Amino acid sequence: MGRFWNEESGVCEECGRGYYSDTRLAHSCKFCPAGRYNDEWVSHNCTICETGKLSSSDRTSCGDCDAGTYVLNSTSCEECPSGYYAPTAQVDACLECSAGDHTSVTSAATTCSSCDGGTYSEGLAVNCSVCEAGKYSSSRASECMNCTHGTFTSSKRSVVCTECSAGKYQPSYGAVGCDYCLNGTYSVQGGATMCEPCPEGSFARSEGSTTCAKCKVTIGIMYTSSEGSTSCNQCERQYYMKNGNCKLKPDGVNDEVEMSTLENLILNEGWYRFSATSEIVYECLSPPNCVGGAITNTSTLDYSSLCRKGSGGPFCWRCDPEFYLNEDLGCINCTMTNAWLGLTIIAVLSIAIITVAFALKDRIIAFQKRHKKRFVEYGQRGTCMFVTMQILLVLNTQHHQVGGAKIPNPYGGFVDLVGFIALDVVEFVPFNCMYENSSFDHFDALLIFSLVPLGLFAAGCLAEFLRHRLQPSTKSFHVVPMFMTLLFYVLPIIARKICQSFRCTSYDMGDEDPLSLLIADVSIDCQTDEYWAMFFFACLMVLVYPIGTPMCLLFMLFKHRKRLNPPMPDDLNEVELHLHMKKVAEDRREVIFYYFLPRGLSCPKIKIKGGLWRSGVHQAHA
Repeated sequence: MGRFWNEESGVCEECGRGYYSDTRLAHSCKFCPAGRYNDEWVSHNCTICETGKLSSSDRTSCGDCDAGTYVLNSTSCEECPSGYYAPTAQVDACLECSAGDHTSVTSAATTCSSCDGGTYSEGLAVNCSVCEAGKYSSSRASECMNCTHGTFTSSKRSVVCTECSAGKYQPSYGAVGCDYCLNGTYSVQGGATMCEPCPEGSFARSEGSTTCAKCKVTIGIMYTSSEGSTSCNQCERQYYMKNGNCKLKPDGVNDEVEMSTLENLILNEGWYRFSATSEIVYECLSPPNCVGGAITNTSTLDYSSLCRKGSGGPFCWRCDPEFYLNEDLGCINCTMTNAWLGLTIIAVLSIAIITVAFALKDRIIAFQKRHKKRFVEYGQRGTCMFVTMQILLVLNTQHHQVGGAKIPNPYGGFVDLVGFIALDVVEFVPFNCMYENSSFDHFDALLIFSLVPLGLFAAGCLAEFLRHRLQPSTKSFHVVPMFMTLLFYVLPIIARKICQSFRCTSYDMGDEDPLSLLIADVSIDCQTDEYWAMFFFACLMVLVYPIGTPMCLLFMLFKHRKRLNPPMPDDLNEVELHLHMKKVAEDRREVIFYYFLPRGLSCPKIKIKGGLWRSGVHQAHA
């Protein structure tokens, strides 16, 4: 073995290096296969090359493959494909270039280097990819990371992200920039993921604010704001907002409510205003009718939301049908218990008194005759007191209507107690309950007070005329003197009703024209036909009552002026004057006249009341 038979020479020859013979009588030597070598003569086999080595072409030795290649099946050197590398020749395959590294060449790479910061590779990469804006990476990164919220990067190949500066924010990941804080918000520190709203009482007018300004310091102590405001758009509780300015809330407005504007002012109970844009708040004439609150319907002039059920109109003064106005309770239902019980009791008591008086009339007449002088005296004193109280009640009413303060107690309570002396039946009789589809107003009251006396006078004259025609022999009844006497008991209230028919006042309607209403009855608009009809009727009644009645009395008394004012000595003292007037009155058998002149000088209506009338005109008709 290790030799072969050369047939030409006829001798056995030795196998050379790179060849071998492993059988006897071989006719030739075999060439060492790839991956094997033979560096000796007369060899019967070939030696396997070491791992990673490749046999030379003459198979006499084994050598290494070049870097960037690998030994394939120990037969050939192959270049490393893309993404692979071999710092030294590898066996069967090159090394993988892992994620975060790159080979820089497409084949036969001998190295795998790390990617720089701002780049990345996913593995088997020839080159590193650049991180886009909004992303970053450190060295040897397998991927780019998004910038966290509150940071950004606006350029490619970023190694780090930059924090948003104060006044800016970024709520998203992978941002290429930061947004300015919106108006009304702010950020104090960098890296903000969101801006904080300005707290109550402060504001930020511009974008990118790092602080919020305080309203009280910047604008004024009456200003404030809600959270996140761009301006001081609200007022403190004691103020309300109008056209961007804060104004002090007027009396009657709830000063505990925040965020008040002119349109949404909340009124306290017992107060009223005419429009959502009016700045003046008025105290209700009937406080129970005004429930307060805000005007809910600003599209019309019907602000019934301020009125309780059963009331409406300006100041909630007008009562709806089936309701009547009670001075203390406001508009209440026209039930028997509410409206008619008191009048029914008075009527029953009056009938009972009249019945008893009629049954005892003989005794009463006898008693009156026995004490006639005292009856007359007390009657005149009562008349004077009655007249005086009427004047005080009228003055008190007028004083209150023009805005004067109420009379303090206990005198105020006494005046209220004797209020019935004014004989204002409208205050006691629920006339509104007699109307089905409309309300009883001042015009209706004026008609009653002015026409009823004239109607009674006409009825009395007609009755006297008929009685005189039917019974001419009977003693005549002096209708005119009796009517004039009774008229002066009710003249104050009639005159007041007439005079109240003229006075109007204007009320603030905000953006609308001022509203002119009758002071005595604010349910009457002074620009309507109803008012002017009442106005001209009242002018006529002025001629009849406040002017006509005193003039008529003056005319009737003028004929008896000498008897009413007899001559007397000038040198009489007060006692002698009193005795002289007493004698004059007794001579005429007019005790009333005696009382009124000397003692009634303090009676406010001595010149127009019954003493003078009865002492003069009554005698003229006797």
